[in-house]
Amino acid sequence: MLPIPLLPLQQRRECKDIAIAMQDYTGSHHQQHRVLIYTACYNVIDGVTLTIRKIEKEILSSGGHVCIVTTKSGIASNTNIDGLFHPNRRVIFLDNSVPIPLVYDVNNPETQYHLGFSLSSQIQKQIGEFEPTVIHVTVPDCACLSVIEYARENDIPLMGTYHSNIVDYFDHYPGMAWIKPLLRAFFRHNYNFLQSLYVPTPFIRRHLTQDFDLDRCTKLKIWGRGIDINKFSPEHRCQSFRRKLGFGDDDVVIGMVGRLVPEKRPDIFARVMYRLDKEGVNFKALVVGTGPCQDKLKSIPNTTFVGWMTGDDLSMAYASCDIFLFPSSVETFGNVTLEAAASGLPLVVERNCSGHLVRDGFNGYACTAGDVDSFYDATLDLVLDRSKRRQYAINSRQFSLTLEQHSVVKEMLSNYTNVVNDFYGTYDGQHANRDEAWNESFRGGTQPKPFVLKLIVLFFVLSFRLLWFVTTCFDLFQGVVISLIISRVSSVIYSGVVEYCNNGVNNQGWTKQHQESDGLLGDNEWDNNLKSSSDTNMKQRRSKSSSNLVSYHATANSSLRRVRQISDGYGQNESIFEIEEESRRYSDDVNFSLKIGDWNGFQVLAQYIVTFIEFLCRVDSVLGSHLNRRYSAWKTKRYEHQ
Repeated sequence: MLPIPLLPLQQRRECKDIAIAMQDYTGSHHQQHRVLIYTACYNVIDGVTLTIRKIEKEILSSGGHVCIVTTKSGIASNTNIDGLFHPNRRVIFLDNSVPIPLVYDVNNPETQYHLGFSLSSQIQKQIGEFEPTVIHVTVPDCACLSVIEYARENDIPLMGTYHSNIVDYFDHYPGMAWIKPLLRAFFRHNYNFLQSLYVPTPFIRRHLTQDFDLDRCTKLKIWGRGIDINKFSPEHRCQSFRRKLGFGDDDVVIGMVGRLVPEKRPDIFARVMYRLDKEGVNFKALVVGTGPCQDKLKSIPNTTFVGWMTGDDLSMAYASCDIFLFPSSVETFGNVTLEAAASGLPLVVERNCSGHLVRDGFNGYACTAGDVDSFYDATLDLVLDRSKRRQYAINSRQFSLTLEQHSVVKEMLSNYTNVVNDFYGTYDGQHANRDEAWNESFRGGTQPKPFVLKLIVLFFVLSFRLLWFVTTCFDLFQGVVISLIISRVSSVIYSGVVEYCNNGVNNQGWTKQHQESDGLLGDNEWDNNLKSSSDTNMKQRRSKSSSNLVSYHATANSSLRRVRQISDGYGQNESIFEIEEESRRYSDDVNFSLKIGDWNGFQVLAQYIVTFIEFLCRVDSVLGSHLNRRYSAWKTKRYEHQ
């Protein structure tokens, strides 16, 4: 297949005849594309960015050029990991983005996600210098609309890949379900302008068809994910690595890899570990990853937390486990599940999102979403049955070989070629022609950023910046003032408890109050103890006092533990409860003040608001198109007269 010449932007439509001619050619060669990829948080190493980096390498190895447009998220050192230095590659960072407060974690800057708002004139100039032949978007946010607008103004082929079920995330944040109709409409508006949207699994395509009606506004096609079968392999299992983490050679290690956020359901992982420990099952657990829930999970028994890992360390961590437990129900493909399978691990995962990687009873178990008992039973079965673990591990590895990375990622080059050929062959190299073909699907009009939407985005941007400012100020206040207060109060209480322990039975009044509150002594028992004051009962009294002294110290130790828990901000039981409450859907036992945003009435109201906004956007789009045609006609007429 002949390559498309690299033409200036103003001559790009002349590629039409070349693209049509290419359709008659078949072979193993791909066009040497100049691909611009917009992704929101390139320097945060997660499933999305790892997939993008695989695509990058394939583009570069084919002789093409790639340009990444992203926000200043994560840490700068992640820009060029894995040796991604190449003369045909460049990375452009947006100058208009803000960290996302909801997932802000001051202790883990490498996981700091940003939200971009627009493309400045300087950024557009840099994109123009790159001269892309196809634009690939990966996240439907405000900056994505600007990228779409740029592609349409310059008539550049436009496609996207689907990576995250962002709308479903809000089921796991109490009081936030009302925002789902708004996001669903906004994302649909973004995807409406794409020629094709590549989704990872048939399940996700059905989900987007039934819940978003995306099949009516763009072509939904399937493009899976691949795995480096050499990087992730059972060969990386290392006994010295296990011993370094405190795992014995015969210990059964249960692994989990991913961001520790409510939507990934770490509460289910924790519940399973607690139940195994309660039942006296011999096991160890390894958690790779960080996130806002990390501190709340540290009390899980027999569990080691190692933070983020990359490269050889990550490969070794996977292979050195014996079971992979991943209860998330918001995955679009399950990259970590595939990595675990390639590393030769039996899998215990959620049925819908990761079920395509697991054959129940063959290489693991596919469990019902949110069903702790189902995950527990599957994990327990694998922990206790060594022969089954061994056979499932072999089967997982064999299955992963069918998804070898190079062959899968190489398909994306063919996808780029198909999108380019479709744009110039079917739509004559003009987005306006596609608009006419898909006219009925544009609920919000054919303008990516109509005036009404610009006002809404502006309000959102200002609100977001204000929220970020308030969050930053609160964190500063909390770090400087509240921590000092907690430290001072903790030291005062600690000193008081120590003094109380030293005084022993002389502080019976105070002891009574604490023991009664902790349920150590009842009123009758205490009154009987006080009445034993006669000389004839001295022996009994001393015996009782000795027993009480033990209770005093037990009470003091309990109080000290509670002080430390308060100063740390969590306790063993409270930690899991908090995560579970953050993840629970529409449960009746959650405080109404937190769940009011999940009330169906709010969602209905949000849907009415969406309908009204879409109507205004359509009107705005029609008027704008009419005025543009009138202006173009006037300009042409004036030019003819001159």
